[in-house]
Amino acid sequence: MSEDWLAIPVVKGRKTDSEKFPGADWTWSIEAMMRDKKALQAGTSHMLGQNFARAADIQFLDRDNVRKNPYGTSWGFSTRMVGATIMTHGDDSGLVLPPNVAPVQVVVVPIFRSEEDKASVAAAIDRLQAALAETPEGRAVRLKVDWRDDSPGFKYNHWELRGVPFRLEIGPRDVAAGQGMLVKRVDRSKEAVPLAQLATDLPERLRTYQAELFKRAVDFRAANTHNADTYQELKDGMEAEGGFYMAPWCGDAKCEKQVNEETGITIRCIPFDSPDEAGRCVVCGAASERRVLFARAY
Repeated sequence: MSEDWLAIPVVKGRKTDSEKFPGADWTWSIEAMMRDKKALQAGTSHMLGQNFARAADIQFLDRDNVRKNPYGTSWGFSTRMVGATIMTHGDDSGLVLPPNVAPVQVVVVPIFRSEEDKASVAAAIDRLQAALAETPEGRAVRLKVDWRDDSPGFKYNHWELRGVPFRLEIGPRDVAAGQGMLVKRVDRSKEAVPLAQLATDLPERLRTYQAELFKRAVDFRAANTHNADTYQELKDGMEAEGGFYMAPWCGDAKCEKQVNEETGITIRCIPFDSPDEAGRCVVCGAASERRVLFARAY
C-alpha cells in the first residue's frame, strides 16, 4: 500500500501461544496505540494448519491420488478499524478523521447577514466548485457546502464533532478580498487562503494533512514506548505513564500468566523487528533472547 494512505502506525509481530487464536498453529497481529496509550489488536492473521479441517472432516484428493486435509487460514481485519481510527486520532471535541477515509474532506460554511451578502458568497462558492470540477484531482475532493439556517458557531461544532479535516469559512469580506479562512480540524489553525488558487491547492493540502496526522500518531507512540529491564520497572512504569513497554521475556507461559494476573498487562506480540538481544526475563530472571511488547489493551 502507498504510504500516502497510512493513517495508523502499528507494531507487527507474532502472538505468544497463550494469545494466539485457539486451535491455530500461530497468529500474527498488528498492534496499535490509542490516544489513551492502550493497545488495540487492530488486525490478525491465523495459520490454522490442518486442525480445523480434521475436526470438520474436510478432505481433498491430492495430485498423488491420496485424500488429505487442507490447510486453512483466517484473516481478521474488520470494522474494529473504524474504532481504531477514532481512538488513534480523536480528541475531546470528537472525531479527527484522516482525509482518505473522511466522508466529507472540506466543509464550506457560508457567512452572511443579508440576501445581497448571501448572493455574493454563493457566487464565490460556485466558482470554487466549478474550478474543482475542472481537474480529476479536484473532482475527487469531497466538499460539502452547509447552507442550513443555523449559526456559524453551531456549524463549526457540528463538523468538528464529525472530524472533517478542513473547514472553509467564506463571508462577504472574504469575497471582497478574494480569500477564505481555512481551518484545520487537527489543531484548529487558521489561514487566509486565496480562493482563486484553492481549487489546485486543496488536493495537496489533503495529502499533507494525511501525512501530518500519521506522523503525529507515530511520534505519540514513540514518546510513549519505553524499555523495562525488571518486573518492578514494568509495573511502576505502566501505573505511572502507561503506553508500550519493551521488556525481556523467557518464553515461559507461566511468567506471561503471572504478569497478566497481577497487573492486567499482556504480551501483545513478539515484534518481527525486535532484534536479538540477550537479557533476563523481567519475571523469573531466566535467559531471554529478545524484548517483547507489553501493554494494557482493549
